[in-house]
Amino acid sequence: MRIVKLVCILTLVLATILNAQKWQKIEMKFTPSDSLFRVANNIVFATKSTGWFSIYCSDIARPPSQHYTKIFKTTNGGYNWFVQKIMENDISDYNLFTTDSLHCWIYTSEGKLLYTIDGGTNWEETYIDPNPTEHLYLFRNLYFFNSEEGIVLKYPSRPWFTKDGGKSWTAGDSSKVYFYGGDISFINREKGWIVSELTPYGSDVGYIANTTDGGKTWRYQDSVTHKVSGVDFVDSLYGFAVGANWNNSSGYIFSTSDGGKNWQVIQILYSGAFWDVGFLDNKNGWITGDGKILNTTDGGITWETQFIDSSSCFHKLILLKEKKTAYIFGEDYLYGPPFTLFFANLGNITKAEENKGSIPKEFQLMQNYPNPFNPGTEITYKILEDGFVNITVYNTIGQEVAVLVNQYQAAGKHIIQFKAEYLPSGVYIYKLKSGRFSDVKKMLLTK
Repeated sequence: MRIVKLVCILTLVLATILNAQKWQKIEMKFTPSDSLFRVANNIVFATKSTGWFSIYCSDIARPPSQHYTKIFKTTNGGYNWFVQKIMENDISDYNLFTTDSLHCWIYTSEGKLLYTIDGGTNWEETYIDPNPTEHLYLFRNLYFFNSEEGIVLKYPSRPWFTKDGGKSWTAGDSSKVYFYGGDISFINREKGWIVSELTPYGSDVGYIANTTDGGKTWRYQDSVTHKVSGVDFVDSLYGFAVGANWNNSSGYIFSTSDGGKNWQVIQILYSGAFWDVGFLDNKNGWITGDGKILNTTDGGITWETQFIDSSSCFHKLILLKEKKTAYIFGEDYLYGPPFTLFFANLGNITKAEENKGSIPKEFQLMQNYPNPFNPGTEITYKILEDGFVNITVYNTIGQEVAVLVNQYQAAGKHIIQFKAEYLPSGVYIYKLKSGRFSDVKKMLLTK
């Protein structure tokens, strides 16, 4: 696969507050004498209020060798945290995933899974792999499509699946992709991507891989590239990933407009590492990194430094698109507990960019313009009420060629771009579905 690499030095402009959105630091409060917190393992939010957090701990009154992990929960947006679960003498690498305020899954690298269906009042335990001789093999990425169906990737190359909320798991076929851990992103039940900072070729070499069948099979899109730590796709074509060089002194931004067949790579010298990336819609996105948060409002064409805190390393970006809420989590090297949490209300962005006009009186899918087109065109549509919207493009034999929208959107008029550089000339059909409303139209690509 050919990858275009551009090496450049970017002058990043500081924009501390945008008109539509700013980041607010949350003072996370725990019981003062409870524990001496060592390492923050993972954090998830199901809603603006509800989230879970796992931490390695060592009680001051205990011998240094008696470490353990505590699972905390918040119900007020991260300000106050209380203990829900203690894992005695356990310092495993814990990972969390949640789909709503009732369901949360927590698993260790050794394959033990904890799950709750009542918000954490009760926790059940099981093993993903029931074979006790296999527990030493590492489990990596965890992802749930809904409260019942999920996938976990086991090192070196085997996916596992559940259809009952994690109670039981079934092993899939061995993959050609090695699962070393890293970020994972699905745009629907079938199409997803994973990235890693490791490959079989070395510890400072990463990869990008994808699946089109819900994780049953994976294939490398780039098997030897820079260390890659975060990935997010706006739709089935447009995606972004971020990473760093071998010593984390420079960051990399990867972008694709054809579903990952080709990636453009930009190196930003002396920026520090980039750790995570996420998009609210096809225009607004963020990158977290060493001491800074970057923002784009034009679909990743340009990036600006939105926030700087040299004492922090921002590792994780949590975007709750339907809730129009974002959290950024990381480590604080200088002050208080060794971690930091920021919050942003993204509602104003949606209102400013998607809802400029009055609320329409009916759903409407308009003819694309220009039509015929080569290679790009605009599709305008109107949504009567807030809800989940899907716009998919098909060829004349019914094969899906692109997913342009697959997210919750506010009522109002919306405009999206469709670029078809990689598609052959011909007639294509685009379909809008929102709630009970659906409509289709044809468009002609001429090259």
